[in-house]
Amino acid sequence: MRSLKVSLILGAVAGTTGVLLVAGALLFLVIRRGVLAHFDRSLIERARQLAGAVEQSERMLDIDFEDLDMREFNDADPTGFCLLRELNGPELYRSPSLSRADLPPQPTPGAEPACRWVSLPTGRAGRITTLFFRPKLDEGDDDDDDDDGPEGAGGADDDQVAPANLPTLVLVLARDIRSVTRTVHPIAWSMGLAGVLTVAVASCVLWLVIHRALRPVGAVSDQISRLDPGDLSKRIHAGRMPAELLPVVERFNVLLGRVEAAFEREKQFTSDAAHELRTPLAGLRTTMEVELSQRRSADEYAAVLRDCLDIICQIQGMVENLLWLARIEGGQVRPERRPVALLDCVEAAWRAFGEQAGRRRLAVRMEVSADLRVRADESLLLPALQNVLGNAVGHAVEGGDVTVAGQRRGQMACLVVSNPTTLEPDQVEMVFEPYWRASASRSRTGVHCGLGLPLVRRILEALGGRAAARVTADRRFEITLSLPAATAD
Repeated sequence: MRSLKVSLILGAVAGTTGVLLVAGALLFLVIRRGVLAHFDRSLIERARQLAGAVEQSERMLDIDFEDLDMREFNDADPTGFCLLRELNGPELYRSPSLSRADLPPQPTPGAEPACRWVSLPTGRAGRITTLFFRPKLDEGDDDDDDDDGPEGAGGADDDQVAPANLPTLVLVLARDIRSVTRTVHPIAWSMGLAGVLTVAVASCVLWLVIHRALRPVGAVSDQISRLDPGDLSKRIHAGRMPAELLPVVERFNVLLGRVEAAFEREKQFTSDAAHELRTPLAGLRTTMEVELSQRRSADEYAAVLRDCLDIICQIQGMVENLLWLARIEGGQVRPERRPVALLDCVEAAWRAFGEQAGRRRLAVRMEVSADLRVRADESLLLPALQNVLGNAVGHAVEGGDVTVAGQRRGQMACLVVSNPTTLEPDQVEMVFEPYWRASASRSRTGVHCGLGLPLVRRILEALGGRAAARVTADRRFEITLSLPAATAD
């Protein structure tokens, strides 16, 4: 796995190299094009110079190349090739460099001189131009017979017009581009060397800049490595971090806070669970040890067994709630939501508390319509209702009342369970915390596992609803369960 520093340096160097290559290539092409244009202009001027050396006397053409430098046309190491002929007529001059070779066909007569690429008889690449012209008259001829010199050739009088009887000549001139190559190749090598040196210097600079810019990342890494797993209260100090790293540090600190809170909850949960289990288990052990200390009658043993059974039921309820919480928070519970009659679920959950409500002389009012339906998983809704109703029966003031009312509010169906209480309004939200109990108001209500209402909230959230609690003005503890409503079949 490549490091971030290496990736940034390689990417920056690759980008810099690519930009330099493209810029260098474009610059080289511009320079080469300029040199080649200059070469073409000199080639055309050379053709006009040669054409200016051709004169027309009264009876013949005079090709006077003796006074010109013709070394480029020698046959030893030629760099130029020249061919002169009449248009659609015989050949008038052939440079020694051509020997028996020929040059490509000429363009259309009358066209402006232009240069194009050609493969020379020597096999090298070259440039070729073709000049169409009429020869100038010999200076000894009559003035009336004077005519313009070669069309476009140097030395001709622009006000004179060649007589119609002068022949049209074609001068084809080709030249080796070795001079262009000798000019542009050193430029190319110089540009390449400059590019290599530039990339090397840029790489060093980029390494220094990126190394310095990534120091804060190393600082954050060092702080993380120094974190003590046994002390999650420490945080990463932002200090003079770059703006790009601040969100990472802040979110990491938030994550540390959540992990710390989760560990604290787990510690508290384990401590509370051990405490809640220890109390009934200690009572069970004491009861059994006392009863086994001497012989008892059958009725006495039966009473003891009933007490032990009550304690075991309490332990079983707490264990089942623990399992439900673990499954829901671990994502192992996948609700299958179907239309369910809310009244049927309430009645099924109430059966377990009817006898207890009678013993505590509680007046119970059921105000749930038979056609009120919710979309829920009945296997999850039933334990939630049992916990809510059990909480109401167990914590209601003895001789008081319990009200269970159902109603529809928009798209939600709400079940409201209320009973008289001594809870304070600021204590209400704490009832959804595991193992919380208000000692002043609930010390006389019997043993309670402390997981019922937290489990109710988790189940309602898993079913797409919510659980809320409040203390009303007339000192009643009220729990509202809201679930998505379903239409009747």
